[in-house]
Amino acid sequence: MIRRILASGERHPRAVDAGLAVLVAVAGGFVEGSAGWGWLWAVCLPLVWRRRAPVPVLYVTVGLGLVAYAAGVQAIHPAAAILVAAYTVARHRPWRRLVPPVTVIEGAFLSGAFLGGLRWDDLVTLTFAMAAAVLLGVTVQTRRAYLAGLRERAERLEHERDQRNPINSRIGGQP
Repeated sequence: MIRRILASGERHPRAVDAGLAVLVAVAGGFVEGSAGWGWLWAVCLPLVWRRRAPVPVLYVTVGLGLVAYAAGVQAIHPAAAILVAAYTVARHRPWRRLVPPVTVIEGAFLSGAFLGGLRWDDLVTLTFAMAAAVLLGVTVQTRRAYLAGLRERAERLEHERDQRNPINSRIGGQP
């Protein structure tokens, strides 16, 4: 059953991303209250395109999150969408593509703390959450690349074995 669900998710990634965007918005809305629903939907909407264009989605999400924060929505809740977008960039793009957006995000967090709108404990929480999201994305990307390399190597070794001993490969490996 779980394999069928995962296979369905692989066949329909945009639907999975839309569901994730709804989940992040609804979870943030329950915490934020009715005042922040519109902003949370706006911040989470770009997540639908997170796999197709991860870096632009991250920048748009950060921009909308900053506007929402300026409008009075608590910083923690739009940050959930930003963390998902940062994870996606770390998962699907080279790590060098992460440096500029993460610098902008951390700069926004720091400016919010220095201007007094963001509590220092929230700054620490958001910084560690950003580091965790990025490290998780890089780890998943590295692991998938490693497993793909192992699969390729196994296929290559099997092919070489069949080339060395064609009689065994014709009769199903029986001597």
